[in-house]
Amino acid sequence: MLAGEISRNHGTFHQAAQGKISALYVTDNQAINSLIA
Repeated sequence: MLAGEISRNHGTFHQAAQGKISALYVTDNQAINSLIA
């Protein structure tokens, strides 16, 4: 449950700054998925 909440907050943050850190977003997303899986 908590991991899902963090993931949603992270997604919102990255959407706001996606133009600048799109590569970082991909890396972060993979890390989050590994954490959840």
